[in-house]
Amino acid sequence: MVRTGQRLRRLWRWLAVVVAALALLAALGVGAFRLAIELLPGYQQQVADQVRAATGLRLEFDSLNVRIGRYGPEIQFNGARVLPASGDEPLVSAESGRVSLAIGRSLRYRRIEVGRVVLERPRLHFVIHTDGSVELVGQGAIEPKPGDERQPMTLARLPRGLFAVHDATLDVLDLRAKQGRFELTGADLEFERRGNHVSLRGQVELPEHLGSALEVDADLEGDLAHADSVEWRASIDARDLDLEQWAALLPDSIVVPAAGRGSVRASARGVGPGLTSLWLRPELSNLQLPDGGVVFTRVAGDLRLQRNAEDISIEGTGLEISREGMPWRPTSISATLKKNEDRIVSVAARADYLRIENLAAFSSLLPAGPLREKLEALAPRGELFGLDAAVADFGAGRLPDISGRVRFADLGFEAFGKVPGLQGLDGAIEGRGAGGVVHLATRDGLVSWPLQWRAIAELRQADGRIEWNRFGSGVRLWVDEAVIDTGHGIARGKLRMAFRPGQLPLMDLTASVADFDATQVWRYLPIEQLKPKSLGWLDAAFRAGRVVEGTVSQTGPTRGFPYREGQGR
Repeated sequence: MVRTGQRLRRLWRWLAVVVAALALLAALGVGAFRLAIELLPGYQQQVADQVRAATGLRLEFDSLNVRIGRYGPEIQFNGARVLPASGDEPLVSAESGRVSLAIGRSLRYRRIEVGRVVLERPRLHFVIHTDGSVELVGQGAIEPKPGDERQPMTLARLPRGLFAVHDATLDVLDLRAKQGRFELTGADLEFERRGNHVSLRGQVELPEHLGSALEVDADLEGDLAHADSVEWRASIDARDLDLEQWAALLPDSIVVPAAGRGSVRASARGVGPGLTSLWLRPELSNLQLPDGGVVFTRVAGDLRLQRNAEDISIEGTGLEISREGMPWRPTSISATLKKNEDRIVSVAARADYLRIENLAAFSSLLPAGPLREKLEALAPRGELFGLDAAVADFGAGRLPDISGRVRFADLGFEAFGKVPGLQGLDGAIEGRGAGGVVHLATRDGLVSWPLQWRAIAELRQADGRIEWNRFGSGVRLWVDEAVIDTGHGIARGKLRMAFRPGQLPLMDLTASVADFDATQVWRYLPIEQLKPKSLGWLDAAFRAGRVVEGTVSQTGPTRGFPYREGQGR
């Protein structure tokens, strides 16, 4: 018991000594800081001289004070101006600001380390030149000196501490005569680095002709010396935008819609240069794609994308992409693409509704190349309902497994190469794995085949059942209950075909024709295979009459008819 009391008294004595030492250090620190305040006017000119020697710029203050702030010792200034070596027009001016000392880092590195820099109501001036380049007014004054090599900015070289700008004004002069002079006001920006974590927060009040407000938020985390492994997150909230004005403001190297009004919210995550997730919520009207592209009366919805090494998935709700005369029903969609070592393994998609021509209009955003050229030439169109399909088991030179179903209406595309163009097809498709079936029930369709026919053919009726089935590396195709009415006659029949890689397709066709107007034969003559004299003779041969009934039969390869070498009949 006695020993315990002695230990407690000894502990209290040590605590008293520590408290007294701390009090003494605090008193010395305050005294030294007060002395610094008294000596500060003498140092103000030294600070300005050092800045000028290092950068060639002049630094001026209306007043400079030292105080103990919330975050420790700090220098507070009023009326700061950064000026070029000659001239009185400031590059940057600020009504006030403060610089705080990072005590811990200063003690650790044995040098003055800045912990916080805050500028209040700074003002910067920018010029947009006729070539679209943007320049800070007077930035030529801060070009590196001859012989000095400017080090590229990397994540690892970002300064530590907090750097904030409050209520900034950006004065912009557009020499292209697109915008004239305008101001971005109320800009707040905070950048902070703590160890391997970097954050950026910002917002700006936009001038009326550009929109309402713009907010950004971003974070980085990881080994900043190795940018490829850094995890990042970023978001943007842009409200009440006028995209036509933004297109006029931004340089041509930044591609934005040519026109449109509304708001956009987006966020993204990733690692290094790779994207792992994206969320997008547009609410736009009269959106026009770049370079005078298609105009969408409304683009809205909620889209989410997830991506990893093995698959990419997309989900959307309330999606609407409408054009004038081509409305889009708000719908939910989902799609997944799975890969294995850069090879597609499967693709699955679900959607309540899709309008193909509205989606195809975005092909103008693709880079120039064969894919974009084919999409623009085909100009696909039509409506899809109740899509629920999956494609799997991709293999070189073979038809993949297709499962699911979809109903289509007014389906069509333009002629491309040797493929005829079709319009107005109605029906449904059902996939059954290695095979499937297409049900056609079309009224008022069209066939355009400029390489073979001299006129567009009507399809007053086109009904039939088309089935396919994979066998080995080949595919069997058969058509039953086919009925085609062109207004010039009615054809009925069935067809069997077999396709094998590296071989001519085989076919077995049996068809009948009834009530055909012979004067319309010229419409269906294959102009690519007949010489002009033959076409002229056939055109003149059928002056009147009708074919009451006739039959057509062909069995053999798709080439070589009439099979003089006996390869078919």
